Amino acid sequence: MAATQTWITTLPKVGIRPTIDGRYGGVREALEDQVMTMAQSAATLISESLRYPNGDPVECVIADSCIGGVAESSACAEKFDRENIGLTLTVTPSWCYGSETMDMEPARPKAVWGFNGTERPGAVYLAAVLAGHTQKGLPAFGIYGRDVQDAGDTTIPEDVVAKILRFTKAGLAVAMMKGKSYLSMGGCSMGIAGSIVDQDFFEEYLGMRVEAIDLTEFTRRMRDGIYDKVEYEKALTWTKSHCTEGHDPKIQTSMARIYIKRGRWSKRFGAAALSLSVLWGGWHMAFQAPENRRLDRLDALPAELVAERDAIKTISHVDEAKERADTRYQNAMAALNTGDTDAALDTYKSLQSLHNTLASSYTLRVVSQPGERSGVWREPKDNRNAKNYYLIVEAIDSNGKPVTLPVMNEEDGKTYSVEKWGLRVPHSVYQQVAADKQDDGIIQKRRVGIKKSGYLEPEYSISTTGANITSW
Repeated sequence: MAATQTWITTLPKVGIRPTIDGRYGGVREALEDQVMTMAQSAATLISESLRYPNGDPVECVIADSCIGGVAESSACAEKFDRENIGLTLTVTPSWCYGSETMDMEPARPKAVWGFNGTERPGAVYLAAVLAGHTQKGLPAFGIYGRDVQDAGDTTIPEDVVAKILRFTKAGLAVAMMKGKSYLSMGGCSMGIAGSIVDQDFFEEYLGMRVEAIDLTEFTRRMRDGIYDKVEYEKALTWTKSHCTEGHDPKIQTSMARIYIKRGRWSKRFGAAALSLSVLWGGWHMAFQAPENRRLDRLDALPAELVAERDAIKTISHVDEAKERADTRYQNAMAALNTGDTDAALDTYKSLQSLHNTLASSYTLRVVSQPGERSGVWREPKDNRNAKNYYLIVEAIDSNGKPVTLPVMNEEDGKTYSVEKWGLRVPHSVYQQVAADKQDDGIIQKRRVGIKKSGYLEPEYSISTTGANITSW
């Protein structure tokens, strides 16, 4: 279910522009399906990987037809104006007439993805159209894959995935800020010029207006209760949970002052007072302060449990995760009611772990770096006549960085936090990957699965038991 708290205005969408070589008589006709499939793949990637601030999937709008000339460019621009498009991604696997197909809307962030294919590489159009954008003063980002793909390959390589998602995130941020206001709270601080708000920058570069309030507005709102109390409680709960307070330095300061002023007291009385202060301060720091923090933590725990359970149920696309969240919440509350605080805190941590698992999204791919193994086989201890085959895989996030995950080793039953592990596969899959790598030292089809936000497990594109090993 979508979150009830929505954006204050209509959320911008991503426009996908499939451009094509417009020459009829066999050229355009041969490319129509490939170009539109490329656009649909990009739209699916964006909608499944990214969400708006309110939790809804990012919406994409594809042009009604492939764009091979000015008429289709104009029709696409008109549709995008109606659909509140905030940024555009132009995609193509071939040469196109650049000045006739390029996105001429000056106010929208734009990128061009040229398909790196074996037959009609999109690099030529990409270079030409980016030069056109530069000549006309319309900035555009270029996206091109590192590895060459077959013309019929509809997968999106990991490096292209990362570039598309990075551009989309940045473009959405710009589109959502446009027309909004930057609120300056207070004036120039301590005469530091860097804290002076440059209104021209916000208006001309970001398309935003600037408003300003005095800091007395804070006290007025606190005094009169002009704030969202539910959001305040949620923020306070999160702060108590994640922002641990340090020790109170007032105790040491007081003892230091006593020592400095020791000449005013009799030697015997001063020594006794200092000793008592030291003893009391040590007791407070060792026992009372930690206990106070623990009690504060327990007071906030019921609200934190509710927030964590509800967050899980909001983002989850699988009933199993929602059922787990309900069960763990009930177990934690039961533990609190019986005074078993340790069990309640452990269960809360397991809720957080479940939330993190659901929220994560990554691509699973076979390791293919120089000097590293891409696969191993093992003889099971209980059957030396058999062999288990594993592909060495890693999880990569949308920014192209490795993800550390908890993985259970089937050989000892223990769970380890690792960046790479062995995924058990049939012998036939193992042999296919081995042959792919032996061909030229590079694994062309590295992706073996994708983990989407809202799901517990990856969706595999190969046959696998799902069993793992963490060392080899």
